[in-house]
Amino acid sequence: MSVSTVTNIPGVRNTAFRVNSYPAAAAAPNGDLYVTWATEVKNNATTFGGDTDCAYFIAGNHLSQCHSVAVYSKSTDGGATWSAPALDFAAGNRTAEGYPVTNPDNTTLNAPSPTGPIEDVFPAVAVSANGKVYLGAYRGTFVSPWQTCAAGPAPPVGRIECDTLGNYINNARLDYVVADLTTGLTNPASTHHINSRYGFGGGFFGDYTDIAAGSDDVFHALWTDTNNVQSVVWFYGFEFVPTATHQQDIATAAGSF
Repeated sequence: MSVSTVTNIPGVRNTAFRVNSYPAAAAAPNGDLYVTWATEVKNNATTFGGDTDCAYFIAGNHLSQCHSVAVYSKSTDGGATWSAPALDFAAGNRTAEGYPVTNPDNTTLNAPSPTGPIEDVFPAVAVSANGKVYLGAYRGTFVSPWQTCAAGPAPPVGRIECDTLGNYINNARLDYVVADLTTGLTNPASTHHINSRYGFGGGFFGDYTDIAAGSDDVFHALWTDTNNVQSVVWFYGFEFVPTATHQQDIATAAGSF
């Protein structure tokens, strides 16, 4: 039985990593089924409305009018029928952070106005032995200025070193967020905003994220982070003088609310 029509997502604005719209599923002890996935909706949407005209790869559709969200659906009859998809998290707009109050010399960057909607990617779902349902995902909750590299060594060395800094661009920062469907509460599991541009050349980020729940109703979330500084000696076959830099790492958190 089909759960819903999926509109493939292009990813989070102002970032540089691939995404997908693959679903994740979990079963409750009473047999109820839950599935969550990422899709596209209109920017002013407060519910999921099956906005297939947001498909960015179809000529004439306007990506600027849509954004990615995580949605979920529930079945109480073994998958024969499914509820209408609902948003995993409340809709909202990104918060601008780190921009100057004024920019008279144009050497920095003014905050975008509007900042744009919060976007969700890589959703996951877990149900505890007592039936508590958790939904987790990255959310592009903040946007801040990021200075690009204008000139540097060729990759892979260029992912570690930059010879000349370039212009500022808008840079989305992520939080890993967990929603408890049982209590209706939503809280960030991450302790700081995740910057996917740290020490990163593009391509893979956040593919391997998930959430599980124990018999004590505690969730256990796992995601990719780049905020921890590590010492790089070898990278892609190149030997460096020990260099402190941001590299991808795994972060975890547990909780209940």
